Amino acid sequence: MNRTPQKQLTTGAKSVAKSAMTLLILALGSAYAFFHLFSRFSAYDDEGLVLYAIKNFLAGNALYDVCMTQYGPGFFLVHSIIFDVLKVPVTHDGMRVVSLMFWLMGSALTGLVVARITSCIKAGWVSFFSSIVLASAIANEPGHPQAMLHALIALGTLVAVSRHTTFTILILGAIAGLTGATKINIGVFFGTAVVWTFLSLGRQHKITTYLWWCCAIGLLALPVVLMKDLIHIEHVRQYAIIAVVAMANLLIVSWFSAKNSESSKPALQFIIAAVVAFLLCGSFAIANGTSIAGLTHGIIWQHVGFAEEFFVLPPNISQNRLIVIVLSLPSLVLYRFVVNQPKWKTSAKWIAAVAQIVLGVVVSFGTLWQWRQTALLLPWMWLAVTETASDSDSSQKVHQRLLLFGLACLLFLQAYPVAGSQWWFATAPLLPLCWICITNGLHGIRSLTNSTVVVRMCRAVPTLLLLVSGVFFLAMACLKFRINDQGVTPISLRGTNLLRLPEAELAVLETVNLNIEHNSQHVLTMPGMYSFCLWSGVDSPTLRNQGNWPIMMSESEQQTLVERIETSQRILAVKNNEVFRIWNRPGLKKFGPAVEYVNREFQSMGSIGSYEITNRQSEKADSRLVGARWIGGSKKESSNNNLQYAMIQVPPVGGKVRSVRIGSYGAGPSIRTHSVGGQPFMLLDESGNIASRKAEIVLDDWQKFVIAIESNQRASLGNAPFVQLLDEAGNIVLRLSFVSSPKLRRNVSARQ
Repeated sequence: MNRTPQKQLTTGAKSVAKSAMTLLILALGSAYAFFHLFSRFSAYDDEGLVLYAIKNFLAGNALYDVCMTQYGPGFFLVHSIIFDVLKVPVTHDGMRVVSLMFWLMGSALTGLVVARITSCIKAGWVSFFSSIVLASAIANEPGHPQAMLHALIALGTLVAVSRHTTFTILILGAIAGLTGATKINIGVFFGTAVVWTFLSLGRQHKITTYLWWCCAIGLLALPVVLMKDLIHIEHVRQYAIIAVVAMANLLIVSWFSAKNSESSKPALQFIIAAVVAFLLCGSFAIANGTSIAGLTHGIIWQHVGFAEEFFVLPPNISQNRLIVIVLSLPSLVLYRFVVNQPKWKTSAKWIAAVAQIVLGVVVSFGTLWQWRQTALLLPWMWLAVTETASDSDSSQKVHQRLLLFGLACLLFLQAYPVAGSQWWFATAPLLPLCWICITNGLHGIRSLTNSTVVVRMCRAVPTLLLLVSGVFFLAMACLKFRINDQGVTPISLRGTNLLRLPEAELAVLETVNLNIEHNSQHVLTMPGMYSFCLWSGVDSPTLRNQGNWPIMMSESEQQTLVERIETSQRILAVKNNEVFRIWNRPGLKKFGPAVEYVNREFQSMGSIGSYEITNRQSEKADSRLVGARWIGGSKKESSNNNLQYAMIQVPPVGGKVRSVRIGSYGAGPSIRTHSVGGQPFMLLDESGNIASRKAEIVLDDWQKFVIAIESNQRASLGNAPFVQLLDEAGNIVLRLSFVSSPKLRRNVSARQ
């Protein structure tokens, strides 16, 4: 009589423990994502590109016709609600918080998908860890549509593996339509995977079977058609081979595994819902001033051109790896043959079960450790659709696995033509499949053996994997916290109160930004680095902005840009030489007339870190270049002091400077300046002699002054030196980087 309440108490305690553990894991993942997101800034600045486009769109500029963007109207519809309706500020902090929400949502939904399809909450927890780490690429490009798509794909996957009703199918179609209206390729791949699965399940009708075969041929041809213009390049050809082999494996497992238990009606409902959602997003753009021609070009035709011109950051695929990948196809064929032979069936299932566990563990920890080659195991994921425990399996489970394998095969193609952050998101669909492999393999081994020890070991595997991944993730989270804690907050970059970066890196960004803000009315960045437009309040000469515009802009668009530059007053061109070099490699499209014009008509004012600031040759090169510069050699100001001088030029930002400290990357601001009579600041005459000294500098106008440090202290400075200008209370007024300027080589005399 007393056992029932006791069992209820035990069940309740387990439920509370699971809920508490889930909340703890969510909190740990949130901390990791927050510290990682707010402690880095990527020089190629996709963040600024997206944020500047949203700002210009919300200001009333029509998408594609006026405000050029690579992304679809669905992205701008969602972010209009976030920024315009919900009043989230259009700043770097605001966009990063939005990206953080999408990041956590997508990873939590991924964990929920895995927990649902495996009936193992521990698998869901580990998948959440892996998904958080895998989606860390969001921190490289906050605001990029991939953050929103991470959440949308995970939500769509959760709906897709749920029980199919008319309502869930319509919701799934709406998600696919919104995905396509955000990035057309992702929407097409996601929608094709869903339709393919529905067709595979409804092959009892002749028309459905005919459509299945047409779709099968299309899937096999898709990688080659997509990459046809660059298929002669070895790494493109290797990538296409992997995709084709994965598609072939998908066709084989779907033919043998799919149960013909549904009609083709769900596919039609899904397509109608997707098309309606897609058209509604397009109507939103048209209602905000976009022409139909501009809409079709922005959504479709500009992306067709990308795939024809370049393949950037491809994976490193050796011949040995390629052979192992291709062997997945004959292995599948051999397994399908052997498993139907009674005398070999048990052995085949044993081998398949062990292979499932090994593959699942490798993929799970490969994603957690951010192993770039993990995605190349995709063709072997046919093992996830293979049941090793028994011949009879529920139709719903078969449908779930087939859909997930189809999604993985098609979304693998999103890494073309830029396999940067997209490569990691192409890997993400493997997470549910790897845990299907692990749970299927363990269940298969338990059903194939009577050994109590083996059964207990199988039951302990998920717990062991959770412990290992949990410890690793905790260490990673602590590392991210330490990196974030060692950073400092910007002073002169608007809307970045939550951002923390190494001080030397931040000094470079702030110095470049001050030069733009105080020396120009327009700024052209090469390639597009539009965060400087947002921080400085200085606009680009055109709203047809793209990240790698020197390649992506047509010649006519670049010629129009040249005309804008010619009519712009006080324009600077800022080039990041390191990033620019990526797009200026052999094999890529040549730069157009705008780049040639800038190279011909502009002169270098100086370099700040990897950034080079240029202005028109008709203007004085270094008259008002903000920053610090070493000048001359060391001159003895007294018999005991061997000094090294640095000139600092500061714009009118307000405040008073009473002292200066100098530091460098990794060393911090540890060096104080030399002072005579409490007056560290020296003003020079036209000959470069010290004319007078001051105890403080008032920044109500342009100021140029000289400081001095002992020569041996300069030798102790490491890379990327910077200066802090401090007020009387020791607070930082400005932070400036040192400028390399070939135009200015002046000696300072110690004579007063």
